[in-house]
Amino acid sequence: MSTEPRDITDLADIQKVESPPHDIRFIDSHYKELFRIPDGGTILVEYPNVPKRRYLAQCRYLDDYHTQIGNQVYHICQFAELLERGGGICRPLPESYLKNAEILLEDDYGMIDGVVNNGKKEPEKLAPKRERPSVAEQLKGLPHREPRPKTPGRHREQER
Repeated sequence: MSTEPRDITDLADIQKVESPPHDIRFIDSHYKELFRIPDGGTILVEYPNVPKRRYLAQCRYLDDYHTQIGNQVYHICQFAELLERGGGICRPLPESYLKNAEILLEDDYGMIDGVVNNGKKEPEKLAPKRERPSVAEQLKGLPHREPRPKTPGRHREQER
């Protein structure tokens, strides 16, 4: 057995074996595959029963049964059950950041065309704004009233 020190610089020259790119599976609660996205892909999660409840989430492959969605780690079936319980749906998004932003911000889903919010909008049914009187002006008109004297040694709860 040799006791000479080994030169470890040769070990640094060994190239790492890169693993093939992984797909992240999205399933329903019965393990039926709905779609796949590449590692680092983005999904749109929507809750149609709750207005304006939708978000984009980037996904990271952990293993065949676990993924990181946004900042949370899920088992793929756990995520499916969570969506189903809340009435949510998710779908893959294309890799274009501009298209992702448009899908998230678009008011009319039929107009995914590269221009954000270019569809017809319903007129807002808000009451017209009216001028409200100043509270400070209202208080100036009231007569000045002296504060009640406090009873020494009694707490607020005891006064009642």
